[in-house]
Amino acid sequence: MTDIAYIRTHEGRLYLAVVLNLFSRRGAATIMPSLRAFSGS
Repeated sequence: MTDIAYIRTHEGRLYLAVVLNLFSRRGAATIMPSLRAFSGS
C-alpha cells in the first residue's frame, strides 16, 4: 500500500511518500522537495 502527500511549508511544498508492507506491517517513508525526485527526471 502506498500514499503520496504534500506538506506546505514557508519555503514551499515537501512531498511525503509512504510505503506500507501489509505482510509485516512495517512502513518506510521519504520526504522529497519535488515530485521529480520520485520519477527520476
